[in-house]
Amino acid sequence: ILYDLHWLGIFPDATEYQSRRFEIYDAAMEKLKAARLLYACYETPEELDLRRKVRRTRGLPPVYGREALTLTPEQIAEYQSDGRRPHWRFL
Repeated sequence: ILYDLHWLGIFPDATEYQSRRFEIYDAAMEKLKAARLLYACYETPEELDLRRKVRRTRGLPPVYGREALTLTPEQIAEYQSDGRRPHWRFL
């Protein structure tokens, strides 16, 4: 990437490494959660893949259906007790 940037005449002032910025990312994520702009999802990759396949067979685009927005507190507790960790989506 740096080679291509230099070829374009772009010379960055500094090199940033995402792996060194986790604290910044975590703080930003906590702000988004506090503002209720994110919601927790507990689907496994296999469950998401199955939903995509079902949508495609119905001629629908393979987009997320936002099913996690309707999870009950009991369902969330069950997923957590099963050891599922949430992934987060924007509202």
